[in-house]
Amino acid sequence: MNRTLKTAKNRIFVVLLFLCGALLNAQSRRVQNLDELIKITALELETRLQGNTRLAITNIRSDSAALSDYIIEELFIALSDSGKIAAIDTNTLNRSLADTEINFQLSGSVSDETQVSIGKLLGVQQVLSGSFAKNGNDYQLQTVLLDVHTKRQSNLPALAVAGNQRINVLMAQKSVQEPLVAKNPVTAIEFQRRAEMHRKNKDHTNAIADLTNAIALGPQYITEIYLKRGNEYHKIKSFELAIADFTRVINLNSDYAVAYRNRGMSYAAVGEYNKALSDITRAIQIAANTASMYSAQGIIHAAMGEYNSVIDDANKALAIDPGNTMAYTLRSDGYYSTGEFDKCIEDLQQLIRLEPGNIEHKNKLCTVLIERGTSYGQQEEHTKALPYFNRAIALNLPRADTYANRGMAYYWLGDIEKAFADMAKAAQLDPNNTQIRSTLERFSRLR
Repeated sequence: MNRTLKTAKNRIFVVLLFLCGALLNAQSRRVQNLDELIKITALELETRLQGNTRLAITNIRSDSAALSDYIIEELFIALSDSGKIAAIDTNTLNRSLADTEINFQLSGSVSDETQVSIGKLLGVQQVLSGSFAKNGNDYQLQTVLLDVHTKRQSNLPALAVAGNQRINVLMAQKSVQEPLVAKNPVTAIEFQRRAEMHRKNKDHTNAIADLTNAIALGPQYITEIYLKRGNEYHKIKSFELAIADFTRVINLNSDYAVAYRNRGMSYAAVGEYNKALSDITRAIQIAANTASMYSAQGIIHAAMGEYNSVIDDANKALAIDPGNTMAYTLRSDGYYSTGEFDKCIEDLQQLIRLEPGNIEHKNKLCTVLIERGTSYGQQEEHTKALPYFNRAIALNLPRADTYANRGMAYYWLGDIEKAFADMAKAAQLDPNNTQIRSTLERFSRLR
């Protein structure tokens, strides 16, 4: 995936627009500079959308991630400056609850169905996407509005601007620039940005303090700031405070699927599983085609020990998103807990294919393979045990138990040389293990 396509994942803003009487001259297609282009686009949106319409801005594609990011952020700010909107950034969407690893990822080529799913997650009515591309000697911004409920599209007037120094600088940037963080914030946006800096540094206490200050500054941002603060409370295990903030969000916007999902996870953390499932059910009603909702439900069912339901939830998530790693993780746990070990192993192998650098997946698979081999060994079926130990060793992990267990299988099968070689390798990997060293000495005497 190139850097342009990654931009779609890195910046999402949601705005609440109120009815505006300003009219845009339909003939105004070529503008003087990038700032004017963004301002006219903002005015066009205010003109087209009815009062209290909620709009998600996503996926403005260009040949530069930095340029795409700049257009989205400046458009967001242009709408914010009117004082008539509320805003949310991508961290609220993509990592709403980092503890549960629920992510809603966007690809660079975002389908209409994905745009609709975004809208339903956030409780918005409209989604804006588009592109900023070279057209002759100019650059052209083309944007499309998508109605979340009817799936009807409408094009905004295309706007053109000549290449200039600002565009050239943004085109040349190798990476997206972080927004400037004010040392002494005075506006709600500035407090939110500093809170985001604290969040990235895992300084949740100061993030909460800045978000609290942002809430005090005015109602236009309050829904999404409550959501962010609720997330921070969840991370420091202040679950009751998190529930209170998510409830405030729901009271302000009863169609906010992410808020229901997050409150459900906080309810689950305090053992109120019925309330948790009720919230997840509502989130699924709003955003039924979102894999993360079923994954969240699977997490709750796992906490309740209902592993057949976990498997069902994971299957629904994978039907929507076949590459969803959380769903595979949940389903592998469900299969393990219900005794379907071969299916568990298949899912863990798929996780390794999807995330080959994840050592945790390999270690988990290794443990399950050893357990399967050991179970056959306990039944004195050592020939059946060997393939599982071989597969565990093939994962190339520095684990002594893989060789030690295979060594014992060879011993019971009467192959003392292979038993000795494996136990020697186990002793090399874990030289302080007295049981392995004692067994190695015993095998040495039998050679």
